[in-house]
Amino acid sequence: INRIKCSRNVAIVFKRLFRKEDDSHIGTLVVFENEEPADRVYQWCTANHLDMGYFRNILNIVCDSDLVVCRRRDPISLAIPMRGPEGEFVNTFEIKVGQEPVDALFGFFSANELFQKNWDFHGVLHQICAMDMVNCKRHKALKHYDGNFTMGEVSVGPLVIWEDQEVIDVLYSIRRDYNLTEEHQMTSFIEICKKPEVPCDRSKAKIFEKTEITKLDYEKFGNETCARQFVGLKFRS
Repeated sequence: INRIKCSRNVAIVFKRLFRKEDDSHIGTLVVFENEEPADRVYQWCTANHLDMGYFRNILNIVCDSDLVVCRRRDPISLAIPMRGPEGEFVNTFEIKVGQEPVDALFGFFSANELFQKNWDFHGVLHQICAMDMVNCKRHKALKHYDGNFTMGEVSVGPLVIWEDQEVIDVLYSIRRDYNLTEEHQMTSFIEICKKPEVPCDRSKAKIFEKTEITKLDYEKFGNETCARQFVGLKFRS
């Protein structure tokens, strides 16, 4: 009886020899069925000292092939399971190649409702940044970024919203600066805040805030109406 010997139990979904423009040999890329193509292609390009331009072109070729299923086009540089204080699995925390770790962690906290559970965001960030394979350039997160933001068909340029800013406040400021309508503002608000990684705590803009007001502050407002600073009572019979 002839027996078939199997050397592996995972199928190859892509295999191809790649060459440079001058026809010089680069190497053979092999992608298995249990690999995410974006991660495999990035690892292969890194090992062969190819830049991101090569990576994008090769990934497009791989993802356009018949047997390959690409769930994403951005490679992951770090993926670790995140667990709660009782050891319960929360989710897998991932940092994409080129992504700032603090931004990835902020989005992870928001998407998994860890801010509501009072997790120590900056404490976890400190642990992530202490890892050898992680390079943290800043410790303040971008809540949302759009390189070419448009509101009400008006291009307003880059939209930058930091972790300590409310989305509605930033949009209100843009609305006032560009003489747009509340409808334009709220359309953009809904579009941004529907993303699970972007927390929005309120839908009304804060247009003024003053804390610890004293009598001496009234003159700064220009509409002071108090002639004295002590309460008096007067009864009429």
